[in-house]
Amino acid sequence: MLTTGRYFFQAYPFPPESLVLPSILIFISGYLILKHVTKNTSLILVVSALKSLFFFIYFAFVFNGQFTSGFDDYYYLQSGQNILKAFQDLSLFSTSFFDVVGGFHFSYPLLSSISQAVLGEYYYSLCATNVILTFFCGLLASRIIIIVSNSRQYASSIGFSLVLYPDLFLNSSIFAGKDTLVLLLHLSLLLIIANYFKTDRFSFISAIFILLVLFVTRFYVCLIFILFLLVIQKRYLYILFSSFLLYFVFFSLGVASNVQVLTLQGLSYVSPDSYNPVNIILNTFKFILTPRPFFEDTIHKFLLPANIFNWIASPLLLLGFIKCLFSSNAFYRFLSYYFSAFCLVYSFIDFLNGPRHRIQLSFALVIFIYQGFKSLLHISNRLGYQQQELS
Repeated sequence: MLTTGRYFFQAYPFPPESLVLPSILIFISGYLILKHVTKNTSLILVVSALKSLFFFIYFAFVFNGQFTSGFDDYYYLQSGQNILKAFQDLSLFSTSFFDVVGGFHFSYPLLSSISQAVLGEYYYSLCATNVILTFFCGLLASRIIIIVSNSRQYASSIGFSLVLYPDLFLNSSIFAGKDTLVLLLHLSLLLIIANYFKTDRFSFISAIFILLVLFVTRFYVCLIFILFLLVIQKRYLYILFSSFLLYFVFFSLGVASNVQVLTLQGLSYVSPDSYNPVNIILNTFKFILTPRPFFEDTIHKFLLPANIFNWIASPLLLLGFIKCLFSSNAFYRFLSYYFSAFCLVYSFIDFLNGPRHRIQLSFALVIFIYQGFKSLLHISNRLGYQQQELS
């Protein structure tokens, strides 16, 4: 058995019968959510079945506790159990999530408690929830593309590509981390930004709510997005709302000291060498392509198929990034700036420069690869046409 504190985690495959409920839940959720992405019922059934079957096979026949961090995922499961126990001993309104969770990042532990209440106190419970969240990610991605391009076919292609994107597919199905939730929050804000570029109307209340949730999920990502929004949304009203948001979170919730500690901890990992322009470029590429195929450490060996795909697709990614950077579409240009900013931030802190934190950028990666592939086809067709003219 694997253990952390008072919580025990099974380190061998689970009985197949215990996985029937979460597998069915994944399949039904996939069908109900993805039918809003496309009308192609066959495709919906195949993708939903693939995701649920992979989950079932892994936890019924493969799982042995190897592909776990031994820290973050155990903390989320432990915190979820602590919340469940607190609800049993105390009323909802007398429960302090900060005290129970041991910090202000309580959103994912709360989701963990719900997952364990429904599916049982097992490692797979939170993974099943993550798989379901990927369907919502695909739905939001398709909604963004409909706003940006007004093409339902293109939107459904991006939506399903994100759901099946190897990094996201494997991480959500195998590792009980919060990165899929962070991606969902990214997409929620990107949807608001895409709508702003399209209509010049900004959803202040929705943005503030999502930023609050993001703050209690991964606080520095919230701060980065606030900077983005202040740059693109040049209105004093938004600055006022953002200032209120920061005041409310930092002081009313009493987490200013925790933010300060986490910030100082993060800055302590920034070495002087990180400011070297050459190292910044190298660390950025490391963030995008780490780990190298066949050089994964023990807990990341399950990412081998995804790593092979990432390295093969890297030329398309670069081509698509350049295309979006110089696009006439304001949202695509913003997406390239957004992607660059996050890569730059993670290039400075080595222990965050890895595949887990790259998950939150999966939407941008899918867009760049897709656009790069389209550009490659266009170049190939033009070269073929020129050759025909010469002949």
